[in-house]
Amino acid sequence: MHTVGFSDIIYRLFGDRYRIIQHFLFWVIYFMNDIMNILRASLESGVSVYSQLHLSTVWVFLVDAAVIYINLYVLIRYLLMKNRFWSYFSLSFLLLIIDITISTYFYLDQCDCIGDKLTILGFFDAFIGSAQDTIFFMGTAIGLKLFKIWLKNQKKIKMLENENLKTELNYLKSQMNPHFLFNTLNNIYVQTKIDHNSASQTILKLSDLLRYQLYDCSKDRVKMASEIDYLKNYLELERIRKSKLAIEFNLQGNVNGLTIPPFLFIAFIENAIKHGNTGANAYIRIELIIDGKQIVFRVENSVHESFKCVSEGGLGLSNVKRRLDLLFPDKHKLEIKEDKKTYKIELNLDLS
Repeated sequence: MHTVGFSDIIYRLFGDRYRIIQHFLFWVIYFMNDIMNILRASLESGVSVYSQLHLSTVWVFLVDAAVIYINLYVLIRYLLMKNRFWSYFSLSFLLLIIDITISTYFYLDQCDCIGDKLTILGFFDAFIGSAQDTIFFMGTAIGLKLFKIWLKNQKKIKMLENENLKTELNYLKSQMNPHFLFNTLNNIYVQTKIDHNSASQTILKLSDLLRYQLYDCSKDRVKMASEIDYLKNYLELERIRKSKLAIEFNLQGNVNGLTIPPFLFIAFIENAIKHGNTGANAYIRIELIIDGKQIVFRVENSVHESFKCVSEGGLGLSNVKRRLDLLFPDKHKLEIKEDKKTYKIELNLDLS
């Protein structure tokens, strides 16, 4: 089930689907400001509000609307978005001056129609008064337009990242580590000469592993129980390949009803096996703790003394870090610790 986040709500509110409502609300606020100005002028002058509702108010609105929409749908689209900044700011400033001048004229004309009780401001004072509202609403409209453009670009970037992620994931699904597969088949061949039953069980585990990797992960999310079975089969095959390696897998909590993106944990296990110690005391400890929607996944392995940090490298780890950033933004925490003898990874996930 997809959880609607704050960013999703913002995308919807400022999306083209609600464009008419957005414009309607903008002009409602515009007219409310106009009415407040008329009420204030009426209180100061003592003249009836109805006598101030003049045709010039409509003309000011039409001029403001024309200038704003020319800026939004002509200047921004054909100048600003094409990096013609000088042309955009020059024409925007020119339109702003024209708008304020026309608004000032109609304001003075309106004052003439109100009555003698309302003092007519000088042209400069009237110009400044008209400029305040004009600049505010034009600036707000341009700011909202640029914010919508930014949101669209962010959405496109996110879509491209998700498509790239799907491509990478499909690539990972379509391949199996040749070295791992070759060694497993070789071990099965040896087992067939020693213990047919054991060889049969190994073949079944390998079959389940391949089936899950190639077919069962076509969806964006899989059952947590299936992912755990996949990890267990993988570890069983690794036990056969590396008999000296002590592998522990501890599971705590209830997995029923939980789903998770496929192959989210396997990269950490592969990293531990690949870079772990192969000596007599070699070990890998894996712990998966489930508390409702909260997941804690830990991997600890012994390392060679000559081991060098790989926490920032490797396709597997870099890929899973990128997936975590995209799939669980602000809902995951990954910690990697190492010393001369051990290498530890802890991943905290919030699946809510």
